[in-house]
Parts: sequence; structure tokens; C-alpha cells
Amino acid sequence: MSLWRMVLLELDGMISNWTMITGLMVRDEDMNVIQHEQDCEFRFDYSRVYWNSRLETEHRRLVNKFRPGEMVCDVMAGVGPFAVPAGKKKIFVWANDLNPHGYEVMQDAIRRNKVNKFVTPFNKDGRAFIRWSANELLQTEPVTVAIQKKQRRSAQKEETPAPPAEVYKRPTLFGHYVMNLPANAIEFLDAFPGVYAGKESLFAPHTSTPLPMVHVYCFSGHSEDEVDDHKDICQRISERIGYTITPEDRVGGSGNVELELAIHNVRLVSPNKQMFCASFRLPKEVAFRQARIRIPIPCRFPKQDLSSTKCWRTSAGVERNTRSRSECWMSTGVITIPMNAIMLTCFLQLRNLTKTLDYLEVFARFKDEENIKAVERLLNSHTELEMFERSQLG
Repeated sequence: MSLWRMVLLELDGMISNWTMITGLMVRDEDMNVIQHEQDCEFRFDYSRVYWNSRLETEHRRLVNKFRPGEMVCDVMAGVGPFAVPAGKKKIFVWANDLNPHGYEVMQDAIRRNKVNKFVTPFNKDGRAFIRWSANELLQTEPVTVAIQKKQRRSAQKEETPAPPAEVYKRPTLFGHYVMNLPANAIEFLDAFPGVYAGKESLFAPHTSTPLPMVHVYCFSGHSEDEVDDHKDICQRISERIGYTITPEDRVGGSGNVELELAIHNVRLVSPNKQMFCASFRLPKEVAFRQARIRIPIPCRFPKQDLSSTKCWRTSAGVERNTRSRSECWMSTGVITIPMNAIMLTCFLQLRNLTKTLDYLEVFARFKDEENIKAVERLLNSHTELEMFERSQLG
């Protein structure tokens, strides 16, 4: 009797972020499987989640970088090929996956492999999870796990005192972020700027805790020496975090070695497609970045309180009467216009928008059609100032 139930041929591409495209060479309608990896057991429906046994070596390589007692954030955890084995090694993991089926399988794997004291599953959007988890971990109650070592039977008969329990305290800061979605994980890096804004005192040099390492998986081309691939990966990462990273920043390189950059070749997916894992320490310029909203101040700001502001000034220095005491000053660079709280909210949302219909969608929540047209004319031509005043916005 044959042990083969089905043979799957992996094709280039994925049906979604959750499952890969396969060709069924031998068909069995039942696609429920049992997989063993790193002394862990996973049970799932292969048609509903992503699994690739060729990645076992890579899973093991990365898990071996984590130390017992560390805190890991697995942003796109899937069924848990990183999280569950890490939990077996007494590593704390917050594991997240957007796929509800993957989340259910991960919950089962956590129970089945008895790592529930170390691994906590979540079912959230990855980008939101990065920012939410960093703040939530700081606010949650401390967790302490005590593991009592098993005594040998001979020691029990001799009434030898039991060895002391191993105690692990869950950190309040992540030591590693794992982003295993090579098709587009790099795009989620834009969630990191400001993730620890205002929390500088929690990290080195104020404490002994370094900023976390980020391990992001991605695809790139397949050049012979991989030089072009590394440049491409660094450029894409830099664009998402707003901080320049170059191949020279690798360990032993001539660049910023504090980043501890390493780009690992995982496997060749196809003749023109390579899978990589880029690891780097989150730069302090990114982690602590403050959200900046710059509001220029007029050249002649009234001394009295804003609530009693009576006039405003154009670029030509001509004073105009305002329509309301509740209006405040706001500069557009060319003219200075009065705005109330509602208009201020709109303005802050429009600062980075060009002349597209996007700004109309924002204003539509606050103003009627006539005033929207007036604002549109103003933003397209500053000579329409009088028309804007007559519209009596605010």
C-alpha cells in the first residue's frame, strides 16, 4: 500500500498572502496534513494556509539567533514555524497572523506543543500589530514563568533535593521582529518610524537594552555575485523607514556597523528570483522619530490671545477683518489665512497632498459643496483670495 496521498508542485507566485499556487500532480481530496519540524507538530488543511518544508533550515537558523528569555514579535507568523519552536526553547513570542485559518492552526500548535506559557497568538493586521504590540507590551502586567526540571528516578529514590526551578521573566521590550512575508513584508516597515518615540530612556545608552533587530524576508533578482540584489534590498528598506541603509553597513563593512546589517541568501525560488532575509538593528533615528506637524507663524503675530484675534495679513501686508473670534492664524507660505478648529483639522490632513481630488474628500466631511469649490479655487490660484473670504468658511 502506497504512503503517497498527493504530490504538490510549487508554481511561481501565490494565490494570496496565505496560500501558494500549487499544481496537483496526484490528487487526494483530503488536504489535511501533519507536519513535524524542530520537534514540533503542526496539523492543518494545506489548501487554507501557507507551508513550505524547504524552509525548515531557514526557520532553524533564525530561531537559533534568539536567546531563552528574549521577547520576539512575529508579525506574519503563519501557522507558527518560527514562534512554536522558539517557545520550545523558552523564548517569549507574540505571534500574529491575519489569516483566520492560520491563526486557528497556530492556536492548536501552541496547545499541542505545550508552549502556551511562552507563545501568545494574535489575529491582527501586520502593520497595525507592529505599533500596537510595542505599546501594549509596555503596559501589560509582568509575566514570570517557572520551569521545574524533571528529576531522574534514581535521584528520586535517593531523596535528592530537586534542582531549583528555571525562572524566566518576560521582557517589556521586543528584542527581535520577524517579518516572514517575502512578497511584500518590506512594505510594512513604514510602521517602525516613531514606534518607540518618547521612550529613549528605556534603551541604550540609558540602559543595557539595545534597540530590536528586524528580520525581514523579501524577494529580489538573481545576480551572480548578489551585489545588485543587496543594493536593491537596501534601497527598498531605506524608502520605507526613511533612513538610508547601504550594503556597506553590514558587519565588518565600511559603513554604519551599528546597524549590524546582514543579508542572508535563503534559497533560489526560480532562475530569476531569489529569497533573502535582511536583518538589521532598528536605527534610533527611526525608532525615536517624533511626528512633526510644522505650523508656520505669521510675521506679525497678535499679542492677544488667539480667541480674540481680529485681523489677518496677506503677503502684501494688507489687513483683513476676520469673521469670528474663534478663528486662529494659519500660514500657507504665500498667504496667511484665518482658520477655525474644523479648518485646522482639514489643513493638517491636506499639507502633504498635491492638487488632486483627495483633498476634496477630506473637506467633504466638514463643508458643503459651495465651500468645497471655493477652497478648490483658492488652492489652485491664490488670486482667488477675495472669493475665499466671501465663502465664510468657519
